Amino acid sequence: MSVFILWYLLLTLLGWIAFPVAFHFLYNLYDKGYAFARVIALLLWGYFYWIFNTFDLIINSQSGALFALIILAIIGQYYFRRNKKCIISWLKKECKYVIAVELLFLIAFGFWTIVRAANPQILGTEKPMELAFINAILRSPSFPPNDPWLSGYAISYYYFGYVLVALIATLLQTSSGIAFNLAVALWFALTAITSYGIVYNLIKCWVQYGSSKKDTKLKSNIQKRILVICILAPFFILIISNAEGFLEMIHSRGLFWSMNENSKLTSTLWNWLDIQELRNPPHEPYSWIPERIGGSWWWRASRVLQDYDLKGDPREIIDEFPFFSFLLADLHPHVLSMPFVILAIGLSLNLYLSTDDWVIKEKGFKSVLTNLPYWATCLILGSIAFINMWDFPIYLFLFLLTCLVKIVYKEGLNKKVIMNFIKKSLVFGAGSVILYLPFYLGFSSQAAGFLPSMNYFTRGAHFWIMFLPFLVPILVYLIWMDAKTIKNRRIWEGLKASILIIFVLWVISYLWAWFIAIRVQLLEGLREIIRGGMQDRIVIASNDVNAFLSMHGGIGIRELIQKSFLNRINNPAAIITILILLSLSISIVLKNINSGRSQLGDRDSKNRKETIRENVHVFVGLMILIGAGLTLFPEYFYLRDVFGWRMNTIFKFYFQVWVMWGLAGAFAVVVLWEKLSGVIGVLFRIFICIIFVICMTYPIFGLLDKTHKFHPIRWDIDGTSYLSISNNDEQSAVDYLRNASYGVIVEAVGGSYSGFARISTLTGLPTVLGWPGHEVQWRGGTEEIGSRESDIDRLYRTQDWVTAREIMEEYEIKYIYIGDLEMMKYQVNEVKFQRNLNPIFENHSVHIYSIP
Repeated sequence: MSVFILWYLLLTLLGWIAFPVAFHFLYNLYDKGYAFARVIALLLWGYFYWIFNTFDLIINSQSGALFALIILAIIGQYYFRRNKKCIISWLKKECKYVIAVELLFLIAFGFWTIVRAANPQILGTEKPMELAFINAILRSPSFPPNDPWLSGYAISYYYFGYVLVALIATLLQTSSGIAFNLAVALWFALTAITSYGIVYNLIKCWVQYGSSKKDTKLKSNIQKRILVICILAPFFILIISNAEGFLEMIHSRGLFWSMNENSKLTSTLWNWLDIQELRNPPHEPYSWIPERIGGSWWWRASRVLQDYDLKGDPREIIDEFPFFSFLLADLHPHVLSMPFVILAIGLSLNLYLSTDDWVIKEKGFKSVLTNLPYWATCLILGSIAFINMWDFPIYLFLFLLTCLVKIVYKEGLNKKVIMNFIKKSLVFGAGSVILYLPFYLGFSSQAAGFLPSMNYFTRGAHFWIMFLPFLVPILVYLIWMDAKTIKNRRIWEGLKASILIIFVLWVISYLWAWFIAIRVQLLEGLREIIRGGMQDRIVIASNDVNAFLSMHGGIGIRELIQKSFLNRINNPAAIITILILLSLSISIVLKNINSGRSQLGDRDSKNRKETIRENVHVFVGLMILIGAGLTLFPEYFYLRDVFGWRMNTIFKFYFQVWVMWGLAGAFAVVVLWEKLSGVIGVLFRIFICIIFVICMTYPIFGLLDKTHKFHPIRWDIDGTSYLSISNNDEQSAVDYLRNASYGVIVEAVGGSYSGFARISTLTGLPTVLGWPGHEVQWRGGTEEIGSRESDIDRLYRTQDWVTAREIMEEYEIKYIYIGDLEMMKYQVNEVKFQRNLNPIFENHSVHIYSIP
């Protein structure tokens, strides 16, 4: 309890320190950036700590964390003095909003801390990796932090989120096991208040500018209830889930199953849905409570989509959504980035509502370098790449698209505007990279371009199950917004543009596949022309072709194109849904931009800049449009990685779609709830309530299952305390090593998602090799790993001290760890260590030797 209070007080203090900074740079928002103050504080504090450590200006310690905090406080004090009267005046005027945000943060942080205390174990999935990073950062003598699972190398991953967690733990001297679980709860709370802030600003803008003068009663009603209404935002993003949980419930109840002539249960519906486990008959006794014999039923909601190659072999697809991710409690980058990507949305909204033209005006290189808002923007956008690389281009694009809308509002669309937009894209992209350049210099990636997604596409049923809570309100909102557009043909422009986009992507994907297939012949022909050489490239190309065709079923390129084309034609529902979303969102953006520009000539100079505020629907349309684009792209292309298919691309893109559509959906529900009347209004409210019931099935039953109905055997926030119960000998060894001097440790090597690498994970000491599969993912190959796995095997098994000593010297090993796992895997020959080294720790099942 005391640790929770310390974390809460620190984050509250950070928020108040950084609020003057948020007030200054997000001044165009109605809440002046108050909901984002804590996130901005973490970003600035973490950036100072990271960059100062990287250049050896401070040390990785509590004093270094305090120094970076003092720098943040000085900056906050400067901006407070600069805007003192305005800040105090705003706080007095908006004290109810401030209280609402503070209450939401406290409730969200406290509630999810309770959830984590009911199932705190840091075991399974990606948790060991994440804990290893946090401990490695806590123990590293300098930055960049050492890779915990590959000694001698720095972390080759986007690790800034783990720096932020470790920073809080360092200042408050919190153990990593407790810090891990409190960080999960903290990020839950930060996401709650930032999403609340976005929808609050959207509704305030709509009420002030977007409703007609006749709607005075509507404005009054919303103003009175706005602090409650905005709870829809964190509800949509963090709580409400996809419809798979509801399917689990009715499946467990035995609905839609019938007995055939062979006395076996069959179901047309469940076979058609084609969701793993749900295709199998339920077990008796039937119940309304979802359950799975021999597994966790709530896991399947993150694997709704199912791909097949042309032989019918399945390919697993990850389609996580926020509630699942927080319930699972992996501190993975896609979770750590959530409040920061919402901050980026807030940054874009601030630009959209801005009456200052600093982004729009063409400026020289020197003026850009001296423009503080430019660097503040790059700091926010660039941080996203450092936290989760996948999200950076998405939110950079949102910001740039917002910038383009502002320019078009002012100047129209012409060649000069396009060139200005390209220049600004390069300038903001470069700035976002420059501020985090030390990270990029030490980063290597598994990404190797894009591949066409031939027969891998999303079925309509799966798409609607995944995004049901958003599709209905967003589609109704778009149709309502576009109701008058049919007359002026703007909607047909959106439809034509959408069809063209889909057609171009489809054609390019097939041409790309054809090029991949014939690349070997092209290279061989080129070799004949230049008479020699090219052999290495031909071998690589041949391997790529074989891998590509094998991934899709091992057939020829002609047959692959023909069959994938027919399969897509026979399953058009998802593409039709995306086409409608694209068409309607494009038409909204075009309609409101043109209507806004048509009003500019009728405004005096004082009011001209207010015109764009009246079209807040354009910004909402941009979020829907980008979300639709993110669902469309992996229908035709996916990122080439070590997995070979679109599993990761769907995972990363769909997660951001959930964020964008969650915010847009919350805003849409508020608008439609107030504006729709009569029979249509009643039907809309009924449908929304039904959808809420369906999509709340998963979080209700999921929470009860994961927390043991909030009656766990033991309440505990320390995620590593399980070790003292399951293996007290190993716990004693870990406690010893946590206080031992820094150095490389050797332990048993094994596969991912296993108990291997557990000592480096729990202590932060770098091991020679941890999970090899993860290292391959992080580094894009095995070059750095080399012969480490076999060398460790020889080190433990050999009788020859000279051989063992050579291996220890090569990897600069300081500690030899021998526990039950090492003995089981290697049948360790311990005699050589006993004769030549002194044990520094030993108990019944663990021996640790130190090398001088």
